[in-house]
Amino acid sequence: MSNTSNVLSGFIQLTLSSTQLNTTVLESIANNSHPVTISFAPRSTVPELQGNIILDSTDTSTNTCTYRGNVYVMVDVQICSVMNAGFQYAGTTSRPIAELIITFAPNQNLANTKLMDGILLCLPIYDSGTPTHNEYLTQLIDPNMPACNYTNNPGTKYTAETYQTKNNSSLMDCVKSCCNDPNCISYNFSGNTCKLNNVVSSSTTANSNDSSGTINRTTIAQSRGSRSAITPTLQSVFFNSNVDTSQTSLAYTTTFNTVDANEKITSTRSLFIVVFPNGIHITSADYQQLILQMRNRDSSITSSLLPYRVPLRIRNFERTVKSFRKDSSGNIIPVTVSNKGEIAVEQFSDCDSKFKNRVEWYTKPPLVLSRTTSTKTFNSEKCPYYKTSQYKCVPFDQLHDLSGNNLDPQDAYVIPGNTTLQSMINKKQPSNAESVAALNAEIKTTEDIITYGAIGVVGITTIYAMYRVGLYLAD
Repeated sequence: MSNTSNVLSGFIQLTLSSTQLNTTVLESIANNSHPVTISFAPRSTVPELQGNIILDSTDTSTNTCTYRGNVYVMVDVQICSVMNAGFQYAGTTSRPIAELIITFAPNQNLANTKLMDGILLCLPIYDSGTPTHNEYLTQLIDPNMPACNYTNNPGTKYTAETYQTKNNSSLMDCVKSCCNDPNCISYNFSGNTCKLNNVVSSSTTANSNDSSGTINRTTIAQSRGSRSAITPTLQSVFFNSNVDTSQTSLAYTTTFNTVDANEKITSTRSLFIVVFPNGIHITSADYQQLILQMRNRDSSITSSLLPYRVPLRIRNFERTVKSFRKDSSGNIIPVTVSNKGEIAVEQFSDCDSKFKNRVEWYTKPPLVLSRTTSTKTFNSEKCPYYKTSQYKCVPFDQLHDLSGNNLDPQDAYVIPGNTTLQSMINKKQPSNAESVAALNAEIKTTEDIITYGAIGVVGITTIYAMYRVGLYLAD
């Protein structure tokens, strides 16, 4: 058992007091400084979509995020069902249909108790509105897929007679075959067999792994546009330009529990979850294609996407608690456990004190770590600040360690190695050489005054003597 009566468990799903988050409540939990810094390396190839998992690079030196000074590495990217329901800003009229969740794990030993077990960056996916922040997802779409308006309905089949059967087919190939055949209007797919129909008949319930669909040939398919020459990275889901600041976020800290083979709780693990309500907007056609490709690789994906599953690394290869009850002491008692890493969901209102006390609204997007700065090219002349590895403990000297715009202690701050109060005092005081020069100049000026004074006295005396001699000669 684990006492977690004072912490959240699992994802938050909000019951909104209105159709969107209360603006007044948001302003009361606003924070102008985002705690997360992201860094995604450039790509030269398109990531691969396997089921609902996007196989992006998990190299510890490429895709990372930093939270509270600790570095976390990307371990997983999933397209899953909506886990953070209700996180909608005012003005949002549509509901998300899916969620992109990027997972990071600590890049060091968890002996540091301040580390989170995982960082989750969550972006809701909308199939409405003007497409935005969508390039990363749309690049996953099969470029060979014909542009046709098709549907795909898992768990159903049409009863019409088949005019053509294709064996050893995949779901993707079946849809392509129907799109490419001008006589095909509907199709059935079961196992590895594709059946093409030239009519749309009534449908019946089939195995959940089977599916059927139609081709609408009366309307022109929506164009997906051309693929970007530069392979978009995950950074593009947060920024569509250098001046984009739209991806503000709501964040909260939560926990989940792992259990052993006897379903006894073995650990309580922490997650920092950041939700970006503006999310990703793609066209309905693009979303339909992504669903088709996911189902093509994983038949367990139906019209309802798979829920988020905690990666093995974060749950230490153990099973997780999916639902639970609490005893009178607040201890969690597992009710349902998951072999695949599914975790609990907690629901409450945006007017609930839990929301105000546990959720924070970051009014700016995450910071981006520039890859142009390398530790090997650190220039202390251009940048007077020290790297973390250069920090050391030394006695604090107010005169030599404080910096500021003036000598007012209220305006002083610490920047090691930068301009200090001592250097500013020195600027206001003359140097020894300047003092000697000034003194010499002063002495020289005094001597000149004495010399000129003596000459004046002698001159006056001489003139007076000559005057007396002249009077004597005149008498």
